[in-house]
Amino acid sequence: MNVTPAEKLEAALVDIELPPIDSYDAEPRASNNGEYSRQTDDRRFTYRLIGDLQAQIDTPYIVKHLLTQGSLAVLFGESGTGKSHVALDLAINIAQGTPALGRKTTRGAVLYIAGEGAGGITNRLAAARERGQIAAGAPLAIIPRAVSINTETGDPDALIRTVADLAGTTGETVQLIVIDTLARCLTGDENTASDMGRFVQACDAVRTATSATVLIVHHAGKDPTKGARGSSCLRAAVDTEILVEGRTNPRTITVTKQRDLAIIDSLGFELDPVTLGTDAEDEAVTACVMRLTQAPRPQPTGRNQQSLLAAIREHARTTGCDLIATPDLREIAKAQGLADRRRFGEVRTSLERDGWIVPSVGGYRVNGATL
Repeated sequence: MNVTPAEKLEAALVDIELPPIDSYDAEPRASNNGEYSRQTDDRRFTYRLIGDLQAQIDTPYIVKHLLTQGSLAVLFGESGTGKSHVALDLAINIAQGTPALGRKTTRGAVLYIAGEGAGGITNRLAAARERGQIAAGAPLAIIPRAVSINTETGDPDALIRTVADLAGTTGETVQLIVIDTLARCLTGDENTASDMGRFVQACDAVRTATSATVLIVHHAGKDPTKGARGSSCLRAAVDTEILVEGRTNPRTITVTKQRDLAIIDSLGFELDPVTLGTDAEDEAVTACVMRLTQAPRPQPTGRNQQSLLAAIREHARTTGCDLIATPDLREIAKAQGLADRRRFGEVRTSLERDGWIVPSVGGYRVNGATL
């Protein structure tokens, strides 16, 4: 008699003693004699056969080509680069359904955790209102304190309930939760994989329960080209990673990782001061708003520019890194027939001027590289 694979497996399970589990989070319980008995319920994982799978053409987004719905993202940079201004600009535009970073958004409520103090963000919002960038009735809410994001000792359940309350209050689906900053909301040591892992697990629990995108504002490490500060398990977990560079105007926004989307071009921006009034000592009180400055880039027309750009993009694709060290760029240029230093300098300057390559620490970032 022929026995099917499923029947063989079922027969094998009869002889295996498994601990009964009342829920996926429960600990196994022993029977009265201290031995485990076989699981009696019929729970199993849901699966889909390959023939039932279809390509997902219209991926839901909150910022088109940048942030997908329900994803995990990190926006990082050194102190003073304006990373919180970029995060707030995203929050403002998503709350109003207006373009963010020049791209379409999906309107929805936004919850912003101002872990480094509400005073600064309150003034930035006042400056945005002064510039007409946000209306007072926009569904953007601020938590004016740090929130512990940790599966064991933190407040993910309280955060989930807060999101549900905000949705009920505003009548809007909560599309974005901003955690500003990781350092103020993480319990433990950000350099330890176990502590960072619990933080990531808590973020996953929040976005799974709410279907909102979670955007983490974080500090860069000593070398920004190596990603955000702390354990590398954060970068491994996120769907999108965005680097903000420049302590003075002009500044740059560069997407350094996308799990499922193509890498978009880098963007230039500036921080413009807005006077809000004068204090008791008659001194002006100001706050900054973000303003994009990146203009559409002309396509390279020269043969040398085109060949070098194509070679640079191929290097980024094959290495999986959009940062090219200066010596490597020189070798790539030589392979394209640009051995003459003067000619190489002219072509490099042309690509840099038009925004195809962006100066960064230790080399250049490639705009629009698909990794």
